[in-house]
Amino acid sequence: MTVMANHAPTMSTLQPGVAVVKTAAGAQESYVIFGGFLDVMPTSCTILAEAAVPLSAMNATDLNERIEAAKTSAHMAVDGESKVRAETYLAQLVTLQGTLASDKTMIKAIFMLI
Repeated sequence: MTVMANHAPTMSTLQPGVAVVKTAAGAQESYVIFGGFLDVMPTSCTILAEAAVPLSAMNATDLNERIEAAKTSAHMAVDGESKVRAETYLAQLVTLQGTLASDKTMIKAIFMLI
C-alpha cells in the first residue's frame, strides 16, 4: 500500500511484513514490522507496530526465535479462536521469513492489510 499526501483517512490492521518509509526530503528507511495498526490521515501516516526492527538489523536468529515462540503459542492454545489466531500469526511469520530470505534488497513495500 502506498500512502501519499492528502490520502483518504484509513485505519487498518497490519500483518508481519516490511514497511518502507520515504520522507518528504527523499530519505528512505525500511523496517520489518511484526503486526500492528496503520492510521492514515491526509497529512500523516502512523504505524503502531507490535515490534519493528530496521531491515538492515534483521537477522535469521531473531526471526527463527519469533517463529518458535509462535509455534509454542499455537500448540498451547486452549480454545479454537486462540488457536486460529496463533496459527495465522505463525503462517504470516513463515511467509515473512521466505520473503526476507529471497532477497532483502529487492523488497519495495509489503503491507499486508487485513
